This record gives sequence, C-alpha cells and structure tokens, in this order.
Amino acid sequence: MGWGEPNIIKNEISDEKISLFNEYAKEFEEKYLLEPQGQKHLEVFMKEREEVPKYWEKIKKLKQENKPITDEVLTKLLPYNDTRHNRESARAGLSRN
Repeated sequence: MGWGEPNIIKNEISDEKISLFNEYAKEFEEKYLLEPQGQKHLEVFMKEREEVPKYWEKIKKLKQENKPITDEVLTKLLPYNDTRHNRESARAGLSRN
C-alpha cells in the first residue's frame, strides 16, 4: 500500500470530513471556477504548470555552472510582483544566492 490509496486515506480521515471536503470542492467549482474570474485563474494555473518545469531545469543548469540563481528563483518560482520596490531591492543587493 502507498500514499493516495483510498483505504489508507479513509483510515486517517473520517467519512464526515471527506463529505465536507467534497461539498466544498463542488461549491468552489460552481461558484468560482466556472465563473469568468475562476476561468482566468485556471488559465494562469495551466500556463504555470507548463512553464515552471522549464524554469526549474534552467535554474538547476545555472546552479551546476556556478552562476547566480537568486533572480531566477525570485522571479520565476516564487510569488513575485514586478514592482518598483522589488526591482530596487534586487538592485540594492538585498537578494542573495
């Protein structure tokens, strides 16, 4: 038996909690995911699922070549807003490898 098999999960989570989770998931889908804002969120999520593995491979290659990776990690893997403050912080050397 391994992770994700229903009987293992069932032993750890009550039927009541599973039912509640399913209710919340259905409500999320009906009241958010199917709405325009939810569709935009889903579109961004799907795009990130394609892009992140590419960024990760690039970062690993940079690391193997002993090149700086901080900016790539901050701007490609972590939540980041391209604001004046964030750009100035990076220029001021507040980010490190």
